[in-house]
Amino acid sequence: DVNFPFNLAADFLPEYLQASDNSMRRLAEQAHFQRIVYQSDTMHRQVLLAQKMALFDVPVLILGESGTGKELFADAMHRASRRADKPMIAVNCGAIPKELANAELFGHKKGAFTGADVERKGHFREADGGTLFLDEIGELPADTQVKLLRVLQTGEVTPVGQSTPVKVNVRIFAATHRDLQADVEAGMFREDLFHRLAVGLLDLPPLRDRDADISLLIDHFLDVINQEMAAQPGNQHKNISVEARKLLSRQPWPGNVRQLYHTLLRAAIWADHETLDEADIQGKGRYLRADVFGVANGHAGLPVRRRGRAAAEEPGQQGGQHVGAQGGAGTDAHQNVSQSSPSP
Repeated sequence: DVNFPFNLAADFLPEYLQASDNSMRRLAEQAHFQRIVYQSDTMHRQVLLAQKMALFDVPVLILGESGTGKELFADAMHRASRRADKPMIAVNCGAIPKELANAELFGHKKGAFTGADVERKGHFREADGGTLFLDEIGELPADTQVKLLRVLQTGEVTPVGQSTPVKVNVRIFAATHRDLQADVEAGMFREDLFHRLAVGLLDLPPLRDRDADISLLIDHFLDVINQEMAAQPGNQHKNISVEARKLLSRQPWPGNVRQLYHTLLRAAIWADHETLDEADIQGKGRYLRADVFGVANGHAGLPVRRRGRAAAEEPGQQGGQHVGAQGGAGTDAHQNVSQSSPSP
């Protein structure tokens, strides 16, 4: 059996990481972390850890359910780090076909395999000098895990079809909603890679454990939504009733902060009055066949007028809001997120 202590970060972070250095703390406590909306103690502890880890060039593993803000934390740490003037490249490992994972991450030579019509640098070399955010790291196939471990050990990548390694200077942030400790025990994730990544460790709480933050997040998201909709013809400035706020505060939020944002966005788009009430939030009888909170997995019934298209459950786009790890939206497995938008 593989046994891990509860707080891996305390064991793996170097002692100097916990030392007091007022000038470095002031650097980390800039506006980068102010975009994380919270007042709960549990989030405060994670923000303090992230501020410390931002200052040191070590890998960080970010754990948490989907929608808890893993990419937001990664972006804040990158912006507060010495690599802030270089890009942070975000890669959704779960969106990469397993047979192409090595080529996508480490690059390939022209003609290295069928369809390799041009040479490609790969995400590691694209992020050279900056940060590479590997979201859903637990989805990487076993052979790619071996190669990733080698990169962390040597600072070199070997493109597919090439025998000569190439030096890279990249900081790694990795994230997953999976229980990686259980995956290690089951032989699905390499233990040595786990320890290499978990030099710094964040464990983001689900929204159901952040009661003190929900009302603050509601106000923040309504501000964001009102700003984004201000230029729309016939737009009404939205606020929320006391009853609707209480309803939101009672929900378990399986989709976490991302689900809260889209619930408010949906209600704001469909409501034809300024004050959102309980019926607007639930949606039942107005624009959804079922109560938005009435389905076990957190997803509402399809809109009455747009049956057959699951995408219609969330009208509009996320508007650039980094409210958690991106679940592979769109067709691209990566994006440059050095220019992020406001978030919870």
